[in-house]
Parts: sequence; structure tokens; C-alpha cells
Amino acid sequence: IFLGRLVEGKGLGKFLLALEGCQDLHWRLTVVGSGPLGNSLQRVAADRHPAGWITFLPFMENPAALQTLSKMDLLALPSQGKEGWGAVVNEALMCGVPVLCSDACGAADLLQESWRGEVFPAGSVPRLTECLRRWISRGRTTPELRARIRSWSECITGESGARYLERILRCVYEN
Repeated sequence: IFLGRLVEGKGLGKFLLALEGCQDLHWRLTVVGSGPLGNSLQRVAADRHPAGWITFLPFMENPAALQTLSKMDLLALPSQGKEGWGAVVNEALMCGVPVLCSDACGAADLLQESWRGEVFPAGSVPRLTECLRRWISRGRTTPELRARIRSWSECITGESGARYLERILRCVYEN
């Protein structure tokens, strides 16, 4: 799944190019989002990929987007420019979904262990293709891996972050 705005910096165009190198594998892509590049990206997908392999869905409110995300086997965040943090990475991990993320995204730091996903150089279609081939070849995400990722991601919830910040503040101001 790709979940985000359909704008230049998000890298969906390069992601579609990277998927061309995976057409001998079994995959389907769901794109959720809207933006000024929506129509042109749909044309690229239709021109370069077999019919039915890529589905475009419009923007969804957060509960519906998370429900859709939780059913997927992999999230891709192929941002080309500075992404900031990239909250969708946290959301995917908390749903038990591994992530492929460019190094332009701060949340790439959450993927230091390969069982949670993989980081690739922003804008590199060949490296993204390599990552995609590796993850697609693994097949469906197992329930065991989903549970392992969800369990690990308890440390990145808002509540966990707030508790950590509170401990830091107590240490600084209360010695």
C-alpha cells in the first residue's frame, strides 16, 4: 500500500517505475490518497502495469485508512525530499505492517531491524526495486510477524512517548 498525498515529493511516480522491475512476481498495489498528480499517476499505472494490479482509492479519514492499512502486507513511503517524520510509518508498524521507507523520512529510524522493514536511498529506483523484489518474494506477511511488529511498536505509541518525555522532564527539573 501507498497511503499519502499524490504530490511530487512523495515519490509515487518513482515507486511505480520501481514496480516495473517486479512484474515477474505476484503483487498488487493499493494507492490511497488524492492530490494534483492523481490523474497522471493513474495513467502511468495503466500504461506500465497489467490491468487490475494497481487500485487507486480516494482520500480516507484516519479510521478507514487505518482499517485498510491493517489488511496490507507492506507499506511503502518512497518520499524523495525531506518528509519530516512520516507518521504513516508509525501507523503501519502499530498495525503490524512492515514498511519500505526512503532515507528522506525521519521515521526510517524505526526500521533499524530488518524484520520491521527496510530503508532505501531516496530517489533510487534500482535500490527500491531491489527492496520490493526482496519483500514481495517473501509472500504474505505472516500473523506471527504482524504480532511481533505490533508488540514492538508499543514503544512508539503516543502514550509511550509522553511517558518518556515525562521521565526526561522529571530528571531535568527534579534531579
